[in-house]
Amino acid sequence: MKILITGSKGQLGTDVVSYLKSKSSHTLLTPPRDELDLGDENSIKTYLKNNTYDAVMHLGAYTNVDKAESEKELCFKVNTDATIALMRDARKRGAKFLFISTDYVFDGTSKESYKTFFKKNPINVYGESKSRAEDAIIGEYYEKSYIVRTSTVIGKNGSNFIKTMLSLAENRDEVNVVSDQISSPTFTFDLAPMLINIIESDEYGLYHVCNEGSVSKSDLVRASYKLMNISTKVNDILTKDYPTPAKRPLYSVLNTQTIRARGYELLPPWDESLKTFLGK
Repeated sequence: MKILITGSKGQLGTDVVSYLKSKSSHTLLTPPRDELDLGDENSIKTYLKNNTYDAVMHLGAYTNVDKAESEKELCFKVNTDATIALMRDARKRGAKFLFISTDYVFDGTSKESYKTFFKKNPINVYGESKSRAEDAIIGEYYEKSYIVRTSTVIGKNGSNFIKTMLSLAENRDEVNVVSDQISSPTFTFDLAPMLINIIESDEYGLYHVCNEGSVSKSDLVRASYKLMNISTKVNDILTKDYPTPAKRPLYSVLNTQTIRARGYELLPPWDESLKTFLGK
């Protein structure tokens, strides 16, 4: 299979490409941004005109949740418009199409973990941009597409929440971290193999993929500091006391029943993979 991978240099893309190169014989197209710029309609058209493929793993995205509030046009251009353009090209070719979405398509008011069919209600620009892309895929090419929602993505390449908090601890005796935002951290070295399993199958549809279990942001930081023997104190604060440009869902734990139902092995518990991530 010849697979076009967007965002191949990102946190997730790096691990996906590495895994594919070591575990499969698929041919990979991994265009850098100067060849395929998701924010440039002409760049997308030119690249697609000059290249062929059998499947798309659309991992590239605008991911700065707070900045998206002031760069709404760019966020929608990258996350929605580019996704639709890629999906429509895949549809013309009859190629498989895999799209990475987010727990932020939900508003965080559920009393139980979010199942794939629960009603969406994004409360920030980033979540809305992903939700609209989902709607377009479902409306136009659901018969040969995979929509994979995930959350709190953590990888060894690029920046992420844990890396930021470890960096802050180098110069601080204490840090304030929200205790009422709860999700399921997802480690890219666990997610990447699952994405390969999914795209190699013909089980099209919506998936929720994340590491098992859930944790608040403050407890995730505590667990990380404990493993690294960092003495920096973690103070619990509430989201309402830590205003950010983008609103965030308080509870966005994803129910992974779709993985179980389709016979896949669940991703490891988040605390086990945290140890792996931190080399412990």
